[in-house]
Amino acid sequence: MTLNPAPATYAERGALSGLFQHYVGRVLTQVKYGNLDPHRDSSTVPLVDCVDMALELHFGDLILRFDWAIDGFDEGLAVSFERGMPDVWVHQSMIATPHWRGFDGKCLSGVEFVWHSLERVLLLGVTLLLDDSSVTIALGDVDASGCLGYQPDELIVVFDPDSASRYLASVSALRQNLEEW
Repeated sequence: MTLNPAPATYAERGALSGLFQHYVGRVLTQVKYGNLDPHRDSSTVPLVDCVDMALELHFGDLILRFDWAIDGFDEGLAVSFERGMPDVWVHQSMIATPHWRGFDGKCLSGVEFVWHSLERVLLLGVTLLLDDSSVTIALGDVDASGCLGYQPDELIVVFDPDSASRYLASVSALRQNLEEW
């Protein structure tokens, strides 16, 4: 189990793509969120879930785990291919919830990566293509007004492709503006 995951870097994109290929054609069987608050309502906005620490996607006996990760000033999404979240986290099974119910039993057919940079180019988000649907996992949070916003120490799971595209484009533009500043 990786307790201190590192953000995935653009330099690792080939290896990351290769590892994801082992999951293509596999059926999604379970989804687990790792939160700190046992009473957290992950679904505060339609078609978006918020996750404190990590999430696991189970494809039969194979696991994909996504964590937010910070390495110095570098903020990014970490991907690991192992089971296990710390026991101090609340593990919530999500496969039967309204957002995930439609993905149960679907096959992973592809993966799209979104990168961002300040010092190094790091993974901001991943869109998983599951048969005829998609779900995006990215760094972020939902603010008090219900808008998606960049937050390096939380994850959002976006079930609406248009919202995911707009969010990822806005964060990439924000990060580019900060770099030029």
